[in-house]
Amino acid sequence: MKIIELKSSNIKKIKAIELHIDEDQNLIMITGKNGQGKSSVLDSIWYALGGKKAAQDKPIRDGEEKGEIEMTIKSDKGSYIVKRTFTEKGSYLTVTNPDGAKYSNPQELLDFIVGNLSFDPLEFSRMDSKKQVAELTKIVGLDFTELEATKKKLTEDRLIVGREQKALGSVSPEDIDFAKKFEGLKETNISELSSKVTSENNIHNNFLNVQTQISATKNTITQLENQIKNLTDTLNEDKKLLGELAKVEDTKENLEELRNILAQADNTNKDIRKSADIMQTVAKIGAKEIEYNTLTAKIKEIDDDKAKKLSEAKMPIKGLSWDEDKVLFNNIPYDQLSSAEQLKISMAIAMAANPKLRMLQIRDGSLLDKDNLKVIAEMTKDKDFQAFVERVDDTGKVGIVISDGEVINNFYEKKSSD
Repeated sequence: MKIIELKSSNIKKIKAIELHIDEDQNLIMITGKNGQGKSSVLDSIWYALGGKKAAQDKPIRDGEEKGEIEMTIKSDKGSYIVKRTFTEKGSYLTVTNPDGAKYSNPQELLDFIVGNLSFDPLEFSRMDSKKQVAELTKIVGLDFTELEATKKKLTEDRLIVGREQKALGSVSPEDIDFAKKFEGLKETNISELSSKVTSENNIHNNFLNVQTQISATKNTITQLENQIKNLTDTLNEDKKLLGELAKVEDTKENLEELRNILAQADNTNKDIRKSADIMQTVAKIGAKEIEYNTLTAKIKEIDDDKAKKLSEAKMPIKGLSWDEDKVLFNNIPYDQLSSAEQLKISMAIAMAANPKLRMLQIRDGSLLDKDNLKVIAEMTKDKDFQAFVERVDDTGKVGIVISDGEVINNFYEKKSSD
């Protein structure tokens, strides 16, 4: 669907123009000096199609009471004649076919047959990166907002886990080997062991005392035997005492070994506690590593899901993609591309956004060099689009030349009539 005819009078700086556009002409230059009405030509197209939502507050030329735009749009299925009239009270629209039959609800019809009003491809390069992503996702029909939010949350969680894991430090292989020696051992109860040593020591001391008594008693017996006749009663009592004392037993424990165990128990307990701390740290580090890897896997699932959807999506140009905050071309951020590559991408996106009305506007055409204009010409010809390019030119020999609100030359018309 293309514009093949445009008539406009008293719109902004336009007095009256009438353009007949060769439908095979893809690059249409609107030229002239500054302030002569070039922008008003493009505005006329937009006002006619978009009505109030597209028109500025004052679309009528200064000093006039009424402004009119009549435009013929041609498609494979037929033609539409769009007429928009602006007065101080508002705007009025009619859409007819070539036979003069009017369509009811003309704005709804225009919205349907035109689709999205195309934006200036150069405007895309001026958007910030997030707006570029929003524009591209809208055109492609893929919204990764929810996926990106989930990915952002997982990434933040993973960062925290990574910091926690880093805060735990690392455990050397030597420390782990040391810990394994004591792993599973229980600490010795120092208090119980100490009490046992004291008790056994008392028993032992008592035994030594008894031995001393035995020795003394034996000496007494020797003496008493020399006096046996006189000390029989005493001898019997001493023998009885000796029998009782002989029943006293020494400790069954190895007292020296117990003392050594007591001396080593505290050091051993410290080693066991150190071992437990090391293994606990190893377990925590392992748990954090598992948690980190789990989050990484979930992030990869999101990236894989995005990659799958991107691979299945019909992109305006091969190699185009995006992440959460920037448009990418062959994995290179848009703002790092050459101006020629940026222009190709912007053109492709603009054309993808306007599959019905195959027309683009470029208002800052004076910023484009010959190579850029060649890119636009080739892409519009390849996709059978029209590109209306506003460009300052003082020669009066390029494209459709506007001066003081009127057409003074139309080289496309002359070319098509030759």
